[in-house]
Amino acid sequence: MADSQNETFVLKDIYQPIIKYWWMIFLSFVSVVSVVVYMTKSAQRIYEAKATLYIQQDGSINGDIFESKDYNAQRYLVKNQIPILKSRSLAADVIRRLQNSVFEDSLCVLGNCAILKDENNISMTFQEKVEMFRDATRVMEAVETNVLEIRGQAYSAWEAALLVNIWVDAYRDFDLTNTQGDIGQTKDFLGQKLADIDSSLIESENELTHFQKKNQLISLSEETEQLVLQLSSFEALHNEARTDKEANEQQLIYLRAQLDESRRNLVDNMINLSNSVLQELQKQMAQLVAEKAAYEAQLVGAGLSTRTDNRLRQMESRLNGVKEKIVEETQKLVGEDISAFNPLDRSQELITQILETETHLRSITARTETLKKIVNEYSVKLDQLPDKSLELARLERDVQVKRDIYVMLRQKYEENRIREVSHLANIRIVDNAAPPLDYIYPRTKMNITLAGFFGLLLGIGLAFGRVYFEVTIQSSSDVEAMDTKVIECIPAARPGKRSMTKGSVAKDESVQRARAIYPFLLTNQNVNHLIEESYRSIRTVVFNHISPDTSAVILITSPSAEEGKSTTVVNLAIAMARKGLKTLLLDCDLRKPVLDVLLTNSHKSIGLTSYLNSKKDWRKHIIQTTEKSLDLMPSGPLVKNAPELLGSASMAHLLKDLKKEYKIILVDSPPVLPLTDTRVLASVVDGVLLTAKAKSTRKDDMNNALKQIHTYSTQLFGVIIIGVAKRHAYGYRAYT
Repeated sequence: MADSQNETFVLKDIYQPIIKYWWMIFLSFVSVVSVVVYMTKSAQRIYEAKATLYIQQDGSINGDIFESKDYNAQRYLVKNQIPILKSRSLAADVIRRLQNSVFEDSLCVLGNCAILKDENNISMTFQEKVEMFRDATRVMEAVETNVLEIRGQAYSAWEAALLVNIWVDAYRDFDLTNTQGDIGQTKDFLGQKLADIDSSLIESENELTHFQKKNQLISLSEETEQLVLQLSSFEALHNEARTDKEANEQQLIYLRAQLDESRRNLVDNMINLSNSVLQELQKQMAQLVAEKAAYEAQLVGAGLSTRTDNRLRQMESRLNGVKEKIVEETQKLVGEDISAFNPLDRSQELITQILETETHLRSITARTETLKKIVNEYSVKLDQLPDKSLELARLERDVQVKRDIYVMLRQKYEENRIREVSHLANIRIVDNAAPPLDYIYPRTKMNITLAGFFGLLLGIGLAFGRVYFEVTIQSSSDVEAMDTKVIECIPAARPGKRSMTKGSVAKDESVQRARAIYPFLLTNQNVNHLIEESYRSIRTVVFNHISPDTSAVILITSPSAEEGKSTTVVNLAIAMARKGLKTLLLDCDLRKPVLDVLLTNSHKSIGLTSYLNSKKDWRKHIIQTTEKSLDLMPSGPLVKNAPELLGSASMAHLLKDLKKEYKIILVDSPPVLPLTDTRVLASVVDGVLLTAKAKSTRKDDMNNALKQIHTYSTQLFGVIIIGVAKRHAYGYRAYT
């Protein structure tokens, strides 16, 4: 049961501030939402366009110019493109293109739109335009894909789409230039070699024709032709390997030229670095190259094709795997140096290409040397032929070799020329940017939703904060928090029409107080009906606390002055009398009495102090009021020894006599805290009613007053709160 009550109190602590200050929460909600709506509606609209790019693996020449293979897949291919897309140099290219476009005069990114001109009449520098473009763009990477999404923002939909599309064009041209640079350099090299071999072939053919005519020697023996054919095949392979070697050397020169001095030195150091693993890999590569060349020699010697042999393909695959491991191991040795590079200038990509090309160069060099040895062996055999046959064999060999080389170079040259013309860089445009249909900023729905949430949060915070910092009693919950019962909350109401007659003592303080109280008395016909109903409820509660067969003396007081005790005691007395109970109002406020002025319109010389000083018949000090069954014993003349009189035996004897005559005696006493009078009276009465005034009585004063009353072991019937807002008053919500 106790746990249930505690839970109820906790819930009340939570929802009561919300109910009590709902208007504050509502006002906070409306204010915050209104401000955000206004700011959202007046904010400048920003549109965002986007394009989607697919970044494919580069198919350009890396190492072996005749096979177009990528020996080390670019693991961070997409990530390396993001810094390039956001680079200052690429942004500058975009700004130059925009400046040369027909839309230059109306682009905000160039500072030429009306919005920016209104804000700042100073023209933007080129660098400021570049930075403005960089701030207005961003790159989004799709996880675990080769897809990039580039986005651009502007004050209009068409400008946002224009920015992104120009950006895509600039990036595509940048990538195309870099990619075609490698292919073009290789194509030019092959073209030069093709021209040289073409001239040499013509000379060799003319020389062969001249020799045949001069010596009347048309053909060789079958054995000699076979020897010449084999030698020609090996020389073609040797020349192919040598051309490959020269092409890779040219490729290295081209790639190194694109690096600055510090990076070229770093590459040289990389190539010279070695460890046990790298040495073993290089040894394996040299061995595989020799085995492959020897096996090719066997195939050629047997007249078999080298293009369809499975064993040769396996050896090639193993060799490529060793090459990749060599490059990876070299990169591990200087991994930190490479990772520190800014991919903006392609340094990391270039170094990877250089390492791959250098590794392939070592492989092809070993292949060239092995084929050279085989060619020399066959040349020795050829030198053993007779002079004329030897010369004819030599000439035919030269022609055949040069023809093979010419065909090979012509084929590779055409392949590279076609690739250069048709190459579309490493990017593919999946979607071009289109003008967006709606703006992305301000985010109206999200802003209003968040504003509503924070408005409610702010209002609730203010409500709880106000409750926490409130020093005065606001409602019944504040008193109930002190473990004290609230009998009734008397609602605040406008005073009715005043009708007191001005007397000769109009300047008296008692008269002033009486005039302030009178509009709220039940005797006033214009009194608010809610107040009248409240006192009827109080009367019922009092009846429940007293025995129906005996009389009761009830003390009505308050923690401090001007907190409604006199108003309460008079109205409660009127309510009791109208119930038919013989009731006496006993004014024990001997310092600032007001009941005689309030009910009889003047000060009386008779009353409590007169009786206590004279000890004559108390009935002579009783005044009948206009209310039937209601009598008044005023305080009488002012005295200086009020506590002694109230605590005297005569006072106790008087109360006993009054209880024999009246059913209810209501005692109006001074406030509890400033004086000791009430403490004296509290010990001789049957019960106490404590009044408090909403928004006036301090919580600590109420708490101290309750402690003092409980000290005298007097039965506290409860607390009456006056001036409470109607929404907090018990039982009156149906009337409001």
